[in-house]
Amino acid sequence: RQMCIRDSNKYIISAEDDYSIKIWDLQSKNLVHTFEKAHSYWIRALKVTPDSKYIVSGSNDKTIKIWDIEGKKLEHTFNDAHREYIYALAITSDSKQIVSGSMDFSIKFWDIQNKSKITEIEKAHDDIITSLAISSDNKYLVSGSLDLSLKLWDMESKQQLHHFQNAHNGWVRSVIITSDTKFIISGSQDKCIKIWSFESKQLVHAFEGAHKDLVLALALTADNKYLISASIDKTIKIWDIQNKQLVSTQENAHDDKILSVSISQDNKYVVTSSAEGSFKLWSLNLSQITPNQQQKLQQMLFELEEQEKELDTLLELMMI
Repeated sequence: RQMCIRDSNKYIISAEDDYSIKIWDLQSKNLVHTFEKAHSYWIRALKVTPDSKYIVSGSNDKTIKIWDIEGKKLEHTFNDAHREYIYALAITSDSKQIVSGSMDFSIKFWDIQNKSKITEIEKAHDDIITSLAISSDNKYLVSGSLDLSLKLWDMESKQQLHHFQNAHNGWVRSVIITSDTKFIISGSQDKCIKIWSFESKQLVHAFEGAHKDLVLALALTADNKYLISASIDKTIKIWDIQNKQLVSTQENAHDDKILSVSISQDNKYVVTSSAEGSFKLWSLNLSQITPNQQQKLQQMLFELEEQEKELDTLLELMMI
């Protein structure tokens, strides 16, 4: 249950519990298109290629599908992509490769243009792979798992470069890489958010007790200055990465646990989705941030444009 926002900011893409994928117009908030019965089981991972041409979906039905956004059609299906449920997807910044992670503990690499499997890492982790992130230069992959660890991989050789053993005291549920490839940031069941140095592979900072419950989603502003986190505790928080401090908290942002969060490339919008079956669009005014203004920021940063869509059970959201 994740979301990502593409720089065109035209659409929100959702995957629902009737196994359909829907495209919503961001401005009008109207439904543009529905891919009915996109999968035969729950859709656990959903991404859009950086060139905004394709939606990529991964499901409990063990398939990965590529959808043509402009043509509103299924482009390709990787049948039996994994032996078990597909939990995580990532796409290279050049929109050429898909990386998938699964309940079968493997990571696989797929060629989008040739519609073929490139290779796989058969036992990448000792438990379910929940999250994947690719560096902006497409040289590195980071994976997070229920085995409490993170792993750093070379995208070309597919060799493991580093194992962050016991990175957290609970399941790793979200991982991101800053666009300058300086830091890896992870969120966990242990309620903690950690920042790791890409160069030294050492822990730089830990936001202990960042949330009151499991940290399910993380997103970074385009300039890498601010991190937004979302949790089962129904809160959204904004963190100043450079100064290592909390700058804003939105309590009870949803009526149920928050499953995903995403930020637009222009840093103007945040979209969140929740288990109660809705998503919300928030305005984000980062230009107003100054030190020691946490109380004020809560209201400035989270002025809800409030557009709530009653979806069945929103599994994935992304804005493109």
